[in-house]
Amino acid sequence: MFHEVLINLLMLYTFPMSGLEHVRNILRSPHAALRWIVRENVEQARALTSSYNLDTRCETPANAQKAIEDPKSAIRPQSFLDLSTNSHRKYRAGGIFRDSTIHDLDMGGWIIGSRPTSVFAHGHAHKEELKAASDNDQVVVIVTYENGAISVIVNGRWCPFGYDQRLEVLCEKMQLSVENRGANHVVSGTNQGMLQSAPEANFMRRYPEAYANELEHFLDVLEGKESPSMSKFHQ
Repeated sequence: MFHEVLINLLMLYTFPMSGLEHVRNILRSPHAALRWIVRENVEQARALTSSYNLDTRCETPANAQKAIEDPKSAIRPQSFLDLSTNSHRKYRAGGIFRDSTIHDLDMGGWIIGSRPTSVFAHGHAHKEELKAASDNDQVVVIVTYENGAISVIVNGRWCPFGYDQRLEVLCEKMQLSVENRGANHVVSGTNQGMLQSAPEANFMRRYPEAYANELEHFLDVLEGKESPSMSKFHQ
């Protein structure tokens, strides 16, 4: 079955990497097409569709009803937001806890398989612009869970050598570690020591397969081939 997908690329130009990756994945998919882009700066959206030679319709949020009522659209969002101003993402996304740490909290609950009972968080803003926005650039979060597990999350907005994202799980009989994925697999050795490449530069370079798999799983759910892989705790 072929689905023409209504996608709201709110962050296409504020976050060009993720928006463009979504477009590319839709174009690569054998059973999806990009039918609508809803964005305040509709001329930028049209420029994108023109550069890819797409037959995609573009509208502003004020006229989003056209996309919502399109009978060929597979996704029917109830509301549209605009994040297309030139402001930095921190002013709109709610700060580092909501736009960054939230993903680690979600992953921690999924790995541990238990509900949190207490959360301690501490952060500091080294940059004045973040301080002025009541945000932080370095934070630490400690979460205790019902099953006795404890997780420690360390987040920062800046890393001197690349996109640093590592995971370590200390179990009763073993330790599991996920290290950074380097930009290449070359390791050079001299009498001065060993040198390897820095991590990938950003999250889109590190997780392109995840974004592609996410789209294909979503389309398989639409076709009734799979059930949603997401789950949540119930009271």
